Amino acid sequence: MIAALLFLISIIASSVVVIFYKTYNNSEKNITDMPAMIFWSLAPVGIIYVVLFFIGGAAFNFSDIITGLFAAIFNILSIIFLLKAMSGGEMTVSVVIINLSFCIPILLSIIFLKESASALQLIGMAILVLMIILVNLIGDKKEKHSVKGAVKVLVFAFLACITNGLINFMLKLQQFYTGYSGGGMDAFYLAMFGGGSVICAIYFFAAKFIAKSKPQNLVSVEEEKKPKISPATLIFLLGFAVGLCQIFCMYPQSLLTNYVSATVQFTITASGAVLLSVMISFIKYKEKLNLKNVVSVICCLAAIMLQLV
Repeated sequence: MIAALLFLISIIASSVVVIFYKTYNNSEKNITDMPAMIFWSLAPVGIIYVVLFFIGGAAFNFSDIITGLFAAIFNILSIIFLLKAMSGGEMTVSVVIINLSFCIPILLSIIFLKESASALQLIGMAILVLMIILVNLIGDKKEKHSVKGAVKVLVFAFLACITNGLINFMLKLQQFYTGYSGGGMDAFYLAMFGGGSVICAIYFFAAKFIAKSKPQNLVSVEEEKKPKISPATLIFLLGFAVGLCQIFCMYPQSLLTNYVSATVQFTITASGAVLLSVMISFIKYKEKLNLKNVVSVICCLAAIMLQLV
């Protein structure tokens, strides 16, 4: 029962975050908005873990900090790549590909942690990923979309997939070397969110410096068409919402390691996230239920289910 609840929370959180990303892509933006949104997605959660870390006072290892800092870097890159992918094409394509990120910790666990996987799993996964790439390129060509644009979307989507998978592998490494402990997990998330917010603050001021030497691409808004929420407030709210989604996705996954194997954990979470995210794209954003999207979803789910073989 507890495991089912943890899966449900993680799946919902990892799915609804696409709404906030889509809202960001549809809003007026300047060069400093992306680092600002990512900062606000990390800083409040980082503050929480600062408090938990110092109140808890439990022992931790230096490896908890190192893996957390790497997770922070991968998290920032994953958000940037996903936003780039979603801004260039249908949300369904990006959602399907990033939810293949479960493959990364599985493959890296085989290489570095000496875990096992069957040849059927690995070959089947490779074939299905290739099918997703081909069906999207062919589908865009038939629909007279730019193949160059499709390639760009796929590249950013797969980069988001890889970096997102590396976050989960860092979490797995933390569990592997130190096990689940309050101090170790608090140190990991403190480094991930607190360290990530510092990195984003540097990113923000660097972007602000660059913005001074370049004209802004922000479209002017007439007085009567100004939004009820200011752009700065919208960026803060979107970032804060993304941060909540991240913690409600990752923390239940860290607890799930006590109930199920890594393979089962990533498989169930990815399957649920794919289905719920795609439903959101079809229902809320009226994306087409075309052959390209259907085949992509089926291939993605098949690749996920192969991990249970």
